[in-house]
This record gives sequence, structure tokens and C-alpha cells, in this order.
Amino acid sequence: MGEVKTEAVNVRLLVATNQDLKKLVQESRFRDDLFHRLNVVLIEIPPLRERTEDIPLLIDHFAGIYSGKLNRSVPEIDPGVPVLFQKYAWPGNVRELEHTIERALIFCRCDKLTEDDFGDIVAAVSKGGQPDRPIESLTLKELEKQHIIAAMEGCRGNQTQAARQLGVGRNTLWRKLKEYDIPASS
Repeated sequence: MGEVKTEAVNVRLLVATNQDLKKLVQESRFRDDLFHRLNVVLIEIPPLRERTEDIPLLIDHFAGIYSGKLNRSVPEIDPGVPVLFQKYAWPGNVRELEHTIERALIFCRCDKLTEDDFGDIVAAVSKGGQPDRPIESLTLKELEKQHIIAAMEGCRGNQTQAARQLGVGRNTLWRKLKEYDIPASS
């Protein structure tokens, strides 16, 4: 750019979209000449909810990546986790699954991930729907509150067990319950 001399380059473009470009071309919302330049090889990848058999492999893959980044050993994955994940629709697709595993590893203080580490997914599956807001749009406080609620529910209101699972002292949990106005018997 900005040079007077022309430089020859050899590049390949890999372009991804979740839009139907043919339809957009027909509606004159996407340039047809650009579409024909890009449309050499089309690879359609269905959404994660349509290829649930990939979920166990992706869980292992992301657990390995984020365990390394967090300088901890790769946790054991409880067999119930992939089963739970296969019931969820994954509106955020693979990226949502990746962030779900990363978040669980950040908060988990043990060497095994169980369904209790995924309270938002458990809640969505049990409601038959999805969380009210995408996880990525939640503030850290909202996320912490959801995680505490999930831990309290998973421990059937036992604050000592929930505090242990969360990796905090019982007094810290008690203060958080008050701060977020969470009933102590959640």
C-alpha cells in the first residue's frame, strides 16, 4: 500500500460467515463479484447442536488448552458432563463451549469437573431452554452470583460443602450470600 511498484503476492483467503451469501447476493445485500471470487471451495460446518458427537472431543481439547494456560493439571471429566452438554443447544456454538470450559477451570479448585461446575448449563437444560443472556455478556459479579447459586444448589444448601467446592472460606461465602441477596438455603 502506498508503493509505486507493484508486488506480486500468492495468498489464499479463508472466509467464514453464518450468513447465506447466495441469498444476500439475490437480495443485492452482498456484491456478486465478491461472492464469485470467494466461492471457490465451500465447506459447510453445521452448528454444534447438530453434531453433538464432537462435544466430548472438544471438552477434552479445551480442558487441555486451558489447563496449560492456567498452569494446572488437566482435570478428570465426569462422564455426566458430556451427556449434559449434549442436551444443551449451544447458541454460541463452539466458542461458547470453549468459554464454558475455560470458566469452569478458572473457578474449579479440584482435579475433576462435574455437572456441579456448570450450573448455568444444568439450569438451561432443566428448563428446556437457554440462559436468559449469553454468558459472554454477563458481568463478573453476575457470573460470580450464578456460580455461587449453582454451588449452593449442587450442595443442597450446605454452606460448608459449597465453600469448599468454590475454594473459599465459609465466612467469605456467607458474605457473598449477603452481598448478592442469595438465600442461605439456596
